[in-house]
Amino acid sequence: MVSMRKIPWDEIFQNTTFFFIDSQIEAFYENEITKRVDEIAEKLKILSEENGIKRFIKEDKESLNILITILGISGERFKRVVSMIRADYGYIFDNEWDYKTNMQKKILENPQILDDVCELFKCGYVSPKFTSRIPHVILQKFHIDETTLNRIKNKEYLKELVQNKLDVDYFTKYKDAYHHLILQNIKPIADKFGLDIIQDSIPEGCDQPVLFMLQAVTKKIVINASYNLTTGQGQTNYQKKVTKIYKSLRDNDNYLVINILDGAGWIARNADCKQIYYNCHYFLNLKKINQIEQIICEFYNIR
Repeated sequence: MVSMRKIPWDEIFQNTTFFFIDSQIEAFYENEITKRVDEIAEKLKILSEENGIKRFIKEDKESLNILITILGISGERFKRVVSMIRADYGYIFDNEWDYKTNMQKKILENPQILDDVCELFKCGYVSPKFTSRIPHVILQKFHIDETTLNRIKNKEYLKELVQNKLDVDYFTKYKDAYHHLILQNIKPIADKFGLDIIQDSIPEGCDQPVLFMLQAVTKKIVINASYNLTTGQGQTNYQKKVTKIYKSLRDNDNYLVINILDGAGWIARNADCKQIYYNCHYFLNLKKINQIEQIICEFYNIR
């Protein structure tokens, strides 16, 4: 097995890339946020009209998504309330309507449900139809009055709301950009030594794919890599996955496992991060990625 030492944890921590900037991602989201804010601001003018909420829902396919965005309402909570309204009218269902896809169409097919949803948005926080059955913490944001209408005319306020809704996609783009950076660093070395790079492949004895696998004949280097800007339960799931991969391969002399990790979200998830550090032969990050060539040379006995 390779004799090169694993980089000590303290040194890894000191060299972690908490954040990196991709100018293309930043430009895309600045433009996307501005575009969406302008579109929403124009559409919301209808809300000040009599029966404006009902007309908005009838005329705009994105109306429900826009309404919960401007009111700062959780999409999951909104779906739960709509499910309750459906049940009030005797609807028996196997799944919920999705406000991003089919909910608007379904609501328009049911006038009573449409009326209740309009009342929910306009004054759900004080409506007797809802206050006796739904906790205040869920209902408190369901109100569109003069104060609300004045607030949403402020584009800076809308910008903050829209940005929050785009966060998940934004973070995903950075994860993908990180994977691309890793590949950019590894591919020239693999090409130099005639190693094949396989993406999303499942190693022998494992049941989960790895990000990259370098191979020559029977010997293979497994590379897991992750970048997280924030924390979430998905990090623990990822940790369990890479831990399981290492346990399946650590005693197989034909395999070497390298885990690569960066991002402020991983530093905040210290326990999971350390498990990923311990469960691999070598642990790297962007600032230490240049050491991978030495690891490759030793593993494949390249002189």
